[in-house]
Amino acid sequence: MLNSAFASQTHVPLPPAYRVRPALPEDHEFLTELYASTRADELDQAGFPNAQRAAFCRMQFSFQQRHYQQHFAHAEVSIFELADQAIGRELIARTADQLTLVDIALLPAYRNQGIGSDRLRLLIAQSAVLACPIRLHVLQGSAAQALYARHGFVVVQAEGAHWLMERSAR
Repeated sequence: MLNSAFASQTHVPLPPAYRVRPALPEDHEFLTELYASTRADELDQAGFPNAQRAAFCRMQFSFQQRHYQQHFAHAEVSIFELADQAIGRELIARTADQLTLVDIALLPAYRNQGIGSDRLRLLIAQSAVLACPIRLHVLQGSAAQALYARHGFVVVQAEGAHWLMERSAR
């Protein structure tokens, strides 16, 4: 967590006092619900009935997990908690020459409170120590893309509806 001395010197508001722990098998249901929350706006526009929506999200979450396991099997999966309740997660893959922010998500009630920015600042600090860039994929034009741009990430390549963004270690 960002310490208060740093925050007061840079006038960065402190996020709520969350904690980070490794993901556990019993987090599966929470992670499924978290995934569904990230698709809510899109599914609202599609007008899916609730039962169809739930089935769709479970199927898509399962596909996402298989993709992550196939391409990022050694990634660190962490859960964010506030008052002993899971509120989000991040997936970070580390190699000798790169950090990859595979995924970061918060439940809607905990977005825009500084937690995502806090996590990015910590990852950026690790990147500087390791002297390696951070890479991530983001949906073009999304609110997340704007967040990453504010933290110094730049678009390096378009990949379909997504951008590959990178932040150098400097």
